Formats: sequence, structure tokens, C-alpha cells
Amino acid sequence: MLRAQIYSQPDWASQYGLYELTFGFDPEFPDPFDTAENGVEAEFVQPSGRVTRVRAHVTQDHTSALVSGVEETTPAGPPHWTVKFCPTETGDYSYTLRTVSAEDTAELCSGSLVAEAGPEAGFIRRSQDPRYFCHDDGSPYLAVGLNVCWTDDGGTHTYERYLDALAAEGANWTRLWLIHWCIEPEWTGEGRPPLGQLDLGELWRLDRVFDLAAERGIAIQLCLESFNKLRARDPHPAYDGNPYAVENGGMLARPADFLTDETARALYRRKLDYLTARYAWRTNLFAWEFWNEIDLIEGYEAEAAVSWHREMAAHVRQRDPYDHLITTSYSRTPGDPEMWHSPDIDFTQSHQYNKADIAAEVAEHTRAKVGEYGKPHIFGELGVDSGGPAGEKDEAGIGFHNGLWASVVAGGAGAAMLWWWDSYIERLDLYHHLGAVARFAAGVAWHELWLREACVETSSSDIRVHGLMNDRYAALWLQHRGHTWYSVLQDGPPEAVDGADVALRGLTDGAYSVEWWDTWSGQILMTQEAAATDGILTVPAPSIARDVAAKVASVGGGV
Repeated sequence: MLRAQIYSQPDWASQYGLYELTFGFDPEFPDPFDTAENGVEAEFVQPSGRVTRVRAHVTQDHTSALVSGVEETTPAGPPHWTVKFCPTETGDYSYTLRTVSAEDTAELCSGSLVAEAGPEAGFIRRSQDPRYFCHDDGSPYLAVGLNVCWTDDGGTHTYERYLDALAAEGANWTRLWLIHWCIEPEWTGEGRPPLGQLDLGELWRLDRVFDLAAERGIAIQLCLESFNKLRARDPHPAYDGNPYAVENGGMLARPADFLTDETARALYRRKLDYLTARYAWRTNLFAWEFWNEIDLIEGYEAEAAVSWHREMAAHVRQRDPYDHLITTSYSRTPGDPEMWHSPDIDFTQSHQYNKADIAAEVAEHTRAKVGEYGKPHIFGELGVDSGGPAGEKDEAGIGFHNGLWASVVAGGAGAAMLWWWDSYIERLDLYHHLGAVARFAAGVAWHELWLREACVETSSSDIRVHGLMNDRYAALWLQHRGHTWYSVLQDGPPEAVDGADVALRGLTDGAYSVEWWDTWSGQILMTQEAAATDGILTVPAPSIARDVAAKVASVGGGV
């Protein structure tokens, strides 16, 4: 008879924090990853009476050390079982832990806990305005951050350095891949578990990155798969190490069969069972991103990709009790309209490189996707050059800067996320561009203002304006047309434009405050008082050699 040995059973937790129940079995399950045969779950009854079921999972603690610049992890004790639950309400909870299989259900233990109010804002959701995100407590979440999809041999220790740099600039978002050259729980190699099981050491490393990010207020967009795993030929192939390949003892005769093979799909659902059990409790899990650039897998078929996403998204919805956001991505900037229209995908993405005028491209694609699909949109990857970091072309980070600002004022749910975090951003110390846009965005309830594209013009043809507005508020970005990375590289910095007027149409008449921002330092340049008459507000802009931003707000009338 199966018996549970309870190791820890706390009676208290913080709202939106972690409640963890740990235990072991005697005898142990032969395959703890086989949740169909060895399902263990806890049923929590919340103060409101709502029932939340959380699946248990096997785990193993590790320690980590840097040895000659290389991260080495060592198991710290034997594997054990855990349930990780996030209380979303304050008050008294009760719970029951039990085994669940096709044949039987057996209670293992029961208990109670009290959840008290804590500092966390909760999970990140789509807001009532479908273009934006917010937290459970109603506070805004405009994503500002940088791709840090992998690190060097320092592993999680290097991640700590990157996350420190992001946090110092007020960033709240990063993107991480599960990939075999950094953190990957499912791959071939010496010491790796067989297909159908996951590497507990690698998962412990992922835990550590999530913990480091949470301590710094950074949410992670977790990319589960990348096209590399299903490419045997250039560009960037990695299929030779894929455990699903028939050459490695798997079942795939060709890479694209991963999306359609019944056994492969069943094993992947099993993987999702485990990942949702282990990570769904985390409020700083921003989104499950199924694929990085799925259209680059070898033998890609769009219909098969949409069908696969439909199946796996439904499975995650069933297994993730906290309903995290779900997305995916494409190498082609437009992506696949059928995928983006699907209710299985919570927000759209764009990836784009090799454009001379990044601001124009970012604004165009952001507006088009938000308008077409009625969902939040983010640029998940952006760069001056897809073939390298382009530091010699743009040492000041003009392309990076312009992409950040254009995405926000075009209605994006986040600032465009640059690629080349290591060989470009860190090497040239360009993090400050994130800090500037983060300070501008802070305190703005983007998800509550019901903003529309601003009706605005300037008196100078050398200045273009992107912006958002409602009847009493506007956020504007004024860019010198000659200050793109390519124009500066070819012709040098443009001459400043002085004395340009800005006319904003569609405001409610009355008094307004106009706050001008230096977009390179993230500081307020000056504040003007102005009045809107017949719906038009006209103000002189500061001197513009590169770009400036403005917040226009009704005085005393709210927004």
C-alpha cells in the first residue's frame, strides 16, 4: 500500500506568494513523470469557496558553484515530491492531498492554512482594454526589458549579472529560452534522463533564474521550444541532439513530424503536465511562449503548426490553474493570421531585423496587429542587423532607442525587446535606454485610459510624431526624421530643429499641463501650461536634435 511521508506542511502563506507542501512516498513511484499512472494532486478550497487543483511534481534540490568560470551544480539530497500553490485570496484555506489515477483516488493527508495580504500585485493578465496587460490588483503592466535567452558558461550566475543590470534601470521583463546550450531539461547527452523524463538539475537552474528575477521585479517570458531543435540543416541546426529523433531512439523520421506524430504529441503533453505543475504558481511567469520562430522548423507546414498550438494550448489551460498568458512567435514579421486570430493565443508578437528606419517599421506593425487582431502586441525580437550585434554601425544604440519609444506610443503592450543582449547591449552598456522609457511609462494607467492614435501634427516637416490620446490625455514621441541609426551612420547627426509647434486635435477644451521629457536620460525637461480651444491644443516643442517625448494631461479634470 502506498504511503505518503509528509516532510513540511506549513499553516501560513502570503497572498500571491508560495505555499509549499513537501512529501515522499513509500514505496516510490517507478516513473514519477507518468502523471496518467502516478497522478498526485492537492485540492485547495479558497475562502470564497472556489476550488483550485494543483498537481504535485517530483523535484530535487541542488547547489551551484562557479568553477573556473563554469557553473557546476550538485544534488543536495534525494528527490522528493512537492505541491506549489499560490493563494490568490486572503483568509482561511483547507486542502486535501491525494493520488489520482484512472482506476482509483486515495487521500494521503489534509490540512489548512491562512493566507495574509502581502506585497505582490498578482498574476499578469489581459486588461479590460484588450490591447494591454495589468496585474490582478489592477495595477498596470507595460513590459520593458531585453532578451536574455541564454548565457555563457556561467549559467545562472551570469543571469544574476544581467538581471541586476535590468533591475537597475527599472526593467520588468525578460525572455528566456529552454535550449541545450544553456538551460534545457529535455535533451540527449551523458547523464541525461530518457525521453519522457526531465532533468531535475536543469529545472533547479531554471528555478534559480525565476527566483533571481522575482527578487528584482522582473517577469519571464518562458520560451519552451525554438526552431533549432527541429532543424537538421542551416540555419542554426540542433536536431542531431533532439531525443525525439529516431536517430536518438525517438520516433521522428523527420523534424516536422514532431507537430503531427501521436506519440510525440503525447510525450509533449506529459512535459507540459510537469512544467505547469512546477511553474504555474509563479506570478513572475509572464507567459508560456510555445515556440521561437516556428516557421523556421525544417518542413514547416502552417496548418500543422496551428493545430499543434490549439491542442497544446488547450492542455495548458486545463493544467495551469492560474491561466497564464500564451503566445508563440515567427521569423517573418507578419506571422500567420490564422494563428494570431486564434483564441488560443493571448497576444501577438513581431520579430524584425535589418531595417534602416526602425521607428517607422515598429509603429506600422504594432498598429496593424493591434488593429487587426484586437490583442496586445509586443516586439519579441528587434535588431539593426540579424547577422551580428551591429555595434560598429550603431554604438549609441539609436536603433534600440527608437524601437523602444515607437512601440510604446504606437499602442504596444510593451517596449520592443532587442536581441544581442551580450555582445551589444552589455558590451556597450546601453541599458540606460531601458531606464528612460521605463521612467516615462511608470505611473501611467495604460490599460485604463482607452487610448486611440493621436491626431497630431507639427509645423516642421523634419519632425514626425507618434502618439496616443483620449479626450483628456496624450502621450507623444517627437523624432527628428534624420535621427535614425542608418541616417546617422551615413550622414552624421542632423541639425536640431528649433521652434517647431505641435498641434494636438480632439481634446476636451480646458487647461492642460504639458510635460516634456528627455528620452535619452529619462528626465523631465520642462513643464508648460496650455489650453485646448475648439478641441485643439498648440504648444511649442523644445529643440529637437534626436527626439523628445511629452505627456499632456488635463488640469484638474482627470484623464
